Amino acid sequence: MPKEKPSEKKLDLIIKKARKAARKAEKAARRAEKALLKVKNAKSRIKGDVDVIREKHRKLSKQMESYVKEQSKKAIKKSKIKKKLRKKNA
Repeated sequence: MPKEKPSEKKLDLIIKKARKAARKAEKAARRAEKALLKVKNAKSRIKGDVDVIREKHRKLSKQMESYVKEQSKKAIKKSKIKKKLRKKNA
């Protein structure tokens, strides 16, 4: 049984469906590109935020270190003064 040639209407319908599918595929590709761009932007923004946070942490830890040293020096001075006073009063 030989295959029949598709009619003109059927060919037009097939072409129409193929074009519609191609348009949908193009839209999906554009959406995917936009999503990828958003992800890349978010990654770079997060990386920048992490760098800023690291720098702030570094500065704060240095400040805290110097503050602790200063307070310990003050405490040592106070204890020496108290010892001298005790010796004088005793």
